[in-house]
Amino acid sequence: MAKHAQNDCLLHILCHGVDMDAEKAIKEFQKRKVVTIEEIADLLDSSVTTARRQLKKWWTYTSFNMNGRYYSLPGIPRFDEHGIWKYREILFSQYGNLMQTISQLIERSETGLNARQIAQLVEIVPNSSVFSRLQHAPGIRREKHQGRFVYFSEEKYQEQKSGLSRPHLGISSSQIPSLFIPLLENNLSSPNEPTIFWSAFSGISKENTAKKQGQFL
Repeated sequence: MAKHAQNDCLLHILCHGVDMDAEKAIKEFQKRKVVTIEEIADLLDSSVTTARRQLKKWWTYTSFNMNGRYYSLPGIPRFDEHGIWKYREILFSQYGNLMQTISQLIERSETGLNARQIAQLVEIVPNSSVFSRLQHAPGIRREKHQGRFVYFSEEKYQEQKSGLSRPHLGISSSQIPSLFIPLLENNLSSPNEPTIFWSAFSGISKENTAKKQGQFL
Protein backbone atom coordinates (compact mmCIF):
# COMPACT_ATOMS: atom_id res chain seq x y z
CA MET A 1 0.00 0.00 0.00
CA ALA A 2 2.80 2.42 0.91
CA LYS A 3 4.49 1.83 -2.44
CA HIS A 4 1.27 2.46 -4.36
CA ALA A 5 0.63 5.63 -2.35
CA GLN A 6 4.16 6.86 -3.06
CA ASN A 7 3.83 6.14 -6.77
CA ASP A 8 0.45 7.88 -6.91
CA CYS A 9 1.96 10.91 -5.19
CA LEU A 10 4.89 11.03 -7.63
CA LEU A 11 2.52 10.55 -10.54
CA HIS A 12 0.46 13.49 -9.33
CA ILE A 13 3.57 15.68 -9.05
CA LEU A 14 4.85 14.71 -12.48
CA CYS A 15 1.47 15.21 -14.11
CA HIS A 16 0.84 18.57 -12.45
CA GLY A 17 0.67 21.34 -15.02
CA VAL A 18 1.31 19.12 -18.05
CA ASP A 19 -0.96 18.66 -21.03
CA MET A 20 -3.07 15.58 -21.63
CA ASP A 21 -0.54 13.98 -24.00
CA ALA A 22 2.26 14.30 -21.44
CA GLU A 23 0.06 12.96 -18.65
CA LYS A 24 -0.90 9.98 -20.78
CA ALA A 25 2.77 9.38 -21.60
CA ILE A 26 3.73 9.47 -17.90
CA LYS A 27 1.05 6.94 -16.98
CA GLU A 28 2.13 4.62 -19.77
CA PHE A 29 5.77 5.11 -18.77
CA GLN A 30 4.87 4.08 -15.23
CA LYS A 31 3.19 0.90 -16.48
CA ARG A 32 6.17 -0.12 -18.60
CA LYS A 33 8.69 0.74 -15.81
CA VAL A 34 11.56 1.10 -18.28
CA VAL A 35 11.53 2.76 -21.71
CA THR A 36 13.88 4.01 -24.41
CA ILE A 37 14.07 7.57 -25.69
CA GLU A 38 12.42 6.47 -28.93
CA GLU A 39 9.48 5.02 -27.00
CA ILE A 40 9.08 8.24 -25.02
CA ALA A 41 9.16 10.30 -28.22
CA ASP A 42 6.49 8.02 -29.63
CA LEU A 43 4.34 8.34 -26.49
CA LEU A 44 4.66 12.12 -26.59
CA ASP A 45 4.30 12.24 -30.37
CA SER A 46 7.36 14.47 -30.40
CA SER A 47 10.93 14.59 -31.62
CA VAL A 48 13.71 12.81 -29.72
CA THR A 49 15.14 16.20 -28.73
CA THR A 50 11.84 17.25 -27.17
CA ALA A 51 11.55 13.87 -25.45
CA ARG A 52 15.00 14.32 -23.88
CA ARG A 53 13.99 17.69 -22.48
CA GLN A 54 10.87 16.13 -21.03
CA LEU A 55 12.84 13.34 -19.37
CA LYS A 56 14.93 15.94 -17.52
CA LYS A 57 11.77 17.58 -16.23
CA TRP A 58 10.60 14.20 -14.93
CA TRP A 59 13.90 13.57 -13.03
CA THR A 60 14.25 10.18 -14.68
CA TYR A 61 16.99 7.66 -13.92
CA THR A 62 19.23 6.57 -16.80
CA SER A 63 20.58 3.03 -17.00
CA PHE A 64 24.31 2.78 -16.32
CA ASN A 65 24.67 -0.19 -18.66
CA MET A 66 23.21 -0.84 -22.12
CA ASN A 67 24.88 2.41 -23.26
CA GLY A 68 22.54 4.47 -21.08
CA ARG A 69 19.70 3.65 -23.44
CA TYR A 70 16.95 3.09 -20.87
CA TYR A 71 15.06 5.37 -18.52
CA SER A 72 12.87 4.91 -15.47
CA LEU A 73 10.70 7.28 -13.47
CA PRO A 74 11.35 8.21 -9.82
CA GLY A 75 9.54 5.83 -7.48
CA ILE A 76 9.77 2.85 -9.82
CA PRO A 77 13.29 1.52 -9.11
CA ARG A 78 13.61 -0.66 -6.00
CA PHE A 79 17.25 -0.05 -5.14
CA ASP A 80 19.11 -2.68 -3.13
CA GLU A 81 21.56 -2.07 -0.27
CA HIS A 82 24.19 -1.03 -2.82
CA GLY A 83 21.90 1.53 -4.44
CA ILE A 84 21.43 -0.59 -7.58
CA TRP A 85 18.23 -1.78 -9.23
CA LYS A 86 18.15 -4.46 -11.91
CA TYR A 87 15.20 -4.75 -14.24
CA ARG A 88 15.66 -7.75 -16.49
CA GLU A 89 19.22 -7.12 -17.71
CA ILE A 90 19.05 -3.34 -17.31
CA LEU A 91 20.87 -1.71 -14.38
CA PHE A 92 20.04 1.58 -12.70
CA SER A 93 21.82 3.35 -9.86
CA GLN A 94 20.69 5.97 -7.42
CA TYR A 95 24.17 7.50 -7.74
CA GLY A 96 24.20 8.20 -11.48
CA ASN A 97 26.29 6.71 -14.27
CA LEU A 98 28.71 3.78 -14.05
CA MET A 99 31.75 5.74 -12.86
CA GLN A 100 29.72 7.68 -10.30
CA THR A 101 28.23 4.43 -9.04
CA ILE A 102 31.61 2.70 -8.67
CA SER A 103 33.03 5.74 -6.87
CA GLN A 104 30.15 5.65 -4.39
CA LEU A 105 30.50 1.90 -3.85
CA ILE A 106 34.18 2.39 -3.05
CA GLU A 107 33.37 5.32 -0.77
CA ARG A 108 30.78 3.30 1.14
CA SER A 109 32.92 0.17 1.51
CA GLU A 110 34.71 -0.63 4.77
CA THR A 111 37.97 -1.87 3.26
CA GLY A 112 37.99 -0.61 -0.32
CA LEU A 113 37.08 -2.83 -3.27
CA ASN A 114 39.16 -4.85 -5.70
CA ALA A 115 38.36 -5.23 -9.40
CA ARG A 116 36.60 -8.56 -8.95
CA GLN A 117 34.31 -7.16 -6.26
CA ILE A 118 33.49 -4.08 -8.31
CA ALA A 119 32.86 -6.20 -11.40
CA GLN A 120 30.39 -8.39 -9.49
CA LEU A 121 28.49 -5.42 -8.09
CA VAL A 122 28.04 -3.54 -11.35
CA GLU A 123 28.11 -6.60 -13.63
CA ILE A 124 31.09 -5.81 -15.81
CA VAL A 125 34.07 -7.99 -16.75
CA PRO A 126 37.08 -7.76 -14.38
CA ASN A 127 39.36 -6.62 -17.22
CA SER A 128 36.97 -3.90 -18.38
CA SER A 129 38.49 -0.66 -19.68
CA VAL A 130 36.56 1.03 -16.88
CA PHE A 131 39.38 0.14 -14.49
CA SER A 132 42.00 2.02 -16.49
CA ARG A 133 39.81 5.11 -16.13
CA LEU A 134 39.06 4.39 -12.50
CA GLN A 135 42.69 4.56 -11.40
CA HIS A 136 42.78 8.19 -12.56
CA ALA A 137 39.34 9.11 -11.24
CA PRO A 138 39.27 11.98 -8.72
CA GLY A 139 38.86 10.86 -5.12
CA ILE A 140 40.03 7.29 -5.83
CA ARG A 141 43.36 5.73 -4.84
CA ARG A 142 44.59 2.39 -6.19
CA GLU A 143 47.14 0.20 -4.41
CA LYS A 144 48.27 -3.39 -4.71
CA HIS A 145 47.40 -5.63 -1.78
CA GLN A 146 48.27 -9.34 -1.72
CA GLY A 147 48.66 -9.44 -5.47
CA ARG A 148 45.44 -7.57 -6.28
CA PHE A 149 44.73 -3.93 -6.96
CA VAL A 150 42.41 -2.44 -4.37
CA TYR A 151 40.57 0.83 -4.89
CA PHE A 152 40.17 3.14 -1.90
CA SER A 153 38.38 6.40 -1.27
CA GLU A 154 40.86 9.25 -0.82
CA GLU A 155 38.79 10.68 2.02
CA LYS A 156 38.51 7.35 3.86
CA TYR A 157 41.87 5.93 2.81
CA GLN A 158 43.41 5.47 6.27
CA GLU A 159 40.24 3.95 7.70
CA GLN A 160 39.73 1.57 4.77
CA LYS A 161 43.41 0.59 4.59
CA SER A 162 43.58 -0.22 8.31
CA GLY A 163 40.43 -2.32 8.00
CA LEU A 164 41.94 -4.23 5.08
CA SER A 165 45.15 -4.91 7.01
CA ARG A 166 43.36 -6.03 10.17
CA PRO A 167 43.76 -9.81 10.71
CA HIS A 168 40.57 -11.84 10.53
CA LEU A 169 39.50 -15.45 10.82
CA GLY A 170 38.17 -15.72 7.30
CA ILE A 171 34.59 -16.13 8.53
CA SER A 172 32.26 -13.60 10.08
CA SER A 173 29.98 -14.06 13.06
CA SER A 174 26.99 -13.76 10.73
CA GLN A 175 28.13 -16.96 9.03
CA ILE A 176 28.22 -18.89 12.32
CA PRO A 177 24.91 -20.02 13.82
CA SER A 178 24.35 -18.52 17.28
CA LEU A 179 24.24 -22.06 18.66
CA PHE A 180 27.96 -22.47 17.88
CA ILE A 181 29.23 -19.11 19.16
CA PRO A 182 29.63 -20.18 22.83
CA LEU A 183 31.29 -23.39 21.61
CA LEU A 184 33.67 -21.35 19.47
CA GLU A 185 34.56 -19.11 22.42
CA ASN A 186 35.23 -22.14 24.63
CA ASN A 187 37.52 -23.69 22.06
CA LEU A 188 39.45 -20.46 21.62
CA SER A 189 40.10 -20.42 25.37
CA SER A 190 40.95 -24.17 25.34
CA PRO A 191 43.25 -24.65 22.34
CA ASN A 192 43.90 -28.29 23.23
CA GLU A 193 40.28 -29.26 22.56
CA PRO A 194 39.21 -27.82 19.22
CA THR A 195 38.20 -31.15 17.72
CA ILE A 196 34.63 -31.14 19.02
CA PHE A 197 33.89 -27.72 17.58
CA TRP A 198 35.33 -28.33 14.14
CA SER A 199 33.87 -31.81 13.83
CA ALA A 200 30.42 -30.53 14.78
CA PHE A 201 30.60 -27.37 12.70
CA SER A 202 32.22 -28.53 9.49
CA GLY A 203 32.14 -32.31 9.57
CA ILE A 204 35.83 -32.66 8.72
CA SER A 205 38.04 -35.55 9.77
CA LYS A 206 40.21 -35.58 12.88
CA GLU A 207 43.40 -35.24 10.83
CA ASN A 208 42.02 -32.25 8.94
CA THR A 209 40.73 -30.83 12.21
CA ALA A 210 44.29 -30.61 13.50
CA LYS A 211 45.30 -28.76 10.35
CA LYS A 212 42.29 -26.48 10.69
CA GLN A 213 43.22 -25.76 14.29
CA GLY A 214 46.61 -24.47 13.21
CA GLN A 215 45.02 -22.23 10.56
CA PHE A 216 42.35 -20.97 12.91
CA LEU A 217 44.62 -20.17 15.84
